[in-house]
Amino acid sequence: MNDDEQPLSDEPEARYAAYAAIVEADDYEPGTPTRSTGEPAPDVAAFLAELIPAEEVARVRAGRPSLSGHGRSPARQVRLPAQLDAALVARAAAEERRPSDILRDALSEYLAS
Repeated sequence: MNDDEQPLSDEPEARYAAYAAIVEADDYEPGTPTRSTGEPAPDVAAFLAELIPAEEVARVRAGRPSLSGHGRSPARQVRLPAQLDAALVARAAAEERRPSDILRDALSEYLAS
């Protein structure tokens, strides 16, 4: 626990321990309202709402900011030879940039020519 965090009261602490036990025992079906045993799963959304401030939930749900100013930015996945990837990572480190920024700039220049 960080110095600025407050301990949970007994009730949320008990629920947290119950959820942890379920997850650690693999006794749940992700994305479904039931445990693997067929019993109803605890209301995870309600539990998390009590633990996480609403503004934090909104921030996380929003995801990364759009690169085009609105909506979701399309994503592409590229496989690179190890040598090219090493060069990209080294260049990004030298320029204190992310590899994805360098890839975007390079693609923009290539398509503009």
